[in-house]
Order: sequence, then structure tokens, then C-alpha cells
Amino acid sequence: MPTLFVPRQVRLQMEIFRGYAAPTRTAAYLMNIRDTDLKVDSTSGGFQVTLPPVVECAGVEYVIRQMASATPVTIVDKGDSSVAVSATLNTATGAIAFMSDGERWFTEFTVA
Repeated sequence: MPTLFVPRQVRLQMEIFRGYAAPTRTAAYLMNIRDTDLKVDSTSGGFQVTLPPVVECAGVEYVIRQMASATPVTIVDKGDSSVAVSATLNTATGAIAFMSDGERWFTEFTVA
């Protein structure tokens, strides 16, 4: 039977509702290069997530998903990107994906 191709953004939306078991952070967090799929829960209050070093992440997609609250979570770079990154998740099931080219971060998509 042929395999059905499901785009990453659609898979992400499906996983949000299925409860995929990615690590969940509830306070300020500095991502490492292995945190390719990260859930955040800002029920206790907003906080900041810092992306891993841009040079170590070339070609890797990083997805950050808001799981429970509409309290804003801010995503920033470490200050090592040639273009500064700052994004905010402020919906209860929002998500954002980033990818690095080794010099700067790019936003791949946002799910509101």
C-alpha cells in the first residue's frame, strides 16, 4: 500500500490534538540542539524560550508548540544570528517552526 505524504504543518496540527509526547517546559528555557520538538505551557505565566546556537543547527527544523494557555511565550535567539529573531506564541494551541542556515534563523511556519 502506498504511503500517504502529509505535510509537516498538517502533521503538527494533528499531533497537537493527539497529545504527542514531546518535552513540556513551564518556565524560561534555553533550548539545546536536540530539542527539535518542544511543548510549552504558560498556565503559570509567560516566559522566554531561547533557540539553540544558530551555527550548530544548520538545516534542522525546530518546532515550539503552546499547549495549554494563551499567556504569551516569547521565542528569541541567543544573539548569534545575523538577523535577530523574536516571536511570540499567544494562542492556546499555537505553534511556530524555525530553521537555521548556519548564520541566521528563518521562520518556516506559524500555526495560530
